[in-house]
Amino acid sequence: MVAVLTTETTETTVKTMDSITIPKPNNGHGHPRQDEVFEYLIRIMMHIFHHYLGMGNTKPPILTAEDAVRYKERAHAVQQAKDPSVEFELHPVIKLREDTTPDMVKKAILWGFRFFKLYPKSKTTHADDGISNYMHPNLRGCYEVIATEKTYDGKKAHSLWHNEHPRKLWDDSECEYAALGAFEQVYNLVPGLNMTWCHLSDTRVVPTLMDMEDRVVFELAVHYGYLRENDTHGKNHHVCRPPAKLLRDMHEIRRLMVSGHPKAINGLDDAIWPKGLKECADAMCGIWNLIEALPRIIQIFEEENALGPEGTPQYKNLVNFLSGNARRHYELSKTKSTLTLVRQPHTVPHEYILGSTVAVPFGAGKPSSWSFKDFPDFQVLAEP
Repeated sequence: MVAVLTTETTETTVKTMDSITIPKPNNGHGHPRQDEVFEYLIRIMMHIFHHYLGMGNTKPPILTAEDAVRYKERAHAVQQAKDPSVEFELHPVIKLREDTTPDMVKKAILWGFRFFKLYPKSKTTHADDGISNYMHPNLRGCYEVIATEKTYDGKKAHSLWHNEHPRKLWDDSECEYAALGAFEQVYNLVPGLNMTWCHLSDTRVVPTLMDMEDRVVFELAVHYGYLRENDTHGKNHHVCRPPAKLLRDMHEIRRLMVSGHPKAINGLDDAIWPKGLKECADAMCGIWNLIEALPRIIQIFEEENALGPEGTPQYKNLVNFLSGNARRHYELSKTKSTLTLVRQPHTVPHEYILGSTVAVPFGAGKPSSWSFKDFPDFQVLAEP
């Protein structure tokens, strides 16, 4: 349901929406971590998202079916203790390494864990054990298993790719584009392999991805719709991997978000760090956009003249980006829940306290045009 205010002018009719209700979204890419902050993050995210893919580059990492079981059960325990009626499912994403065997992947899929992530060596968080050789015999076998095996309930498996070239000779601004070759090589090597280009920031790869089969999709993270390289200089809380690129990339990412294209999937890459590890000489990579993401996405649609009431093509595009495209591609269950956002300007808090972690959210201290309606107080949810 949408409330619309109409103002007549001499030339045209201007419609200003003051609320919008959408199906509970999915997040194709997030970082709940493994330490004590995990419980607080689950308490927040289960109120915002239906399906949430939790990345396996944790400490310790999620490498096996057994690791994934423990991770999923831990999230389920938090949900059951706080609000068992909430529609929420955490999907552990298993980290692939050069020592991962096809048998390990096959076991995970048979147990129902069907998401696998490839990280380039030393290019992102906890990637010292990442991949240097994407044609390693073990990995080639893993690709084949992911492409052919299905879960006990008949669902397909998926490979997720953090695409940055692992060789140090590449500048950070070029690493993502340089990784296109390996991605395309695996795409051609293994017909039927489902491949997701995670947190796309260099839009030079888009024409190639668009030309690939439907088994290839890409994630768009909200912060790349607001940040360009200029916005990262001297601003450690905007440092992420891949790094934000050029103004033209920011505009193209916005265009892709609002397009409704079935390859475009919402993936926040919400990566929390303690404040002290961001406000320092060697800041960790990651932007914590978990709480402000949906209001900021609605704002992008509005700023791009692509926000419309229920029943319009614009509304359909918004819903497809936030939930529908991922639900269809990843074979996720459909939600029965909705969220309502209202035009209610607020100032983003400067920080949240989650246990012993002080975290600075995306857009801290800045105004935001949209807010959640009738929603739990996030500061209370985050309290120890």
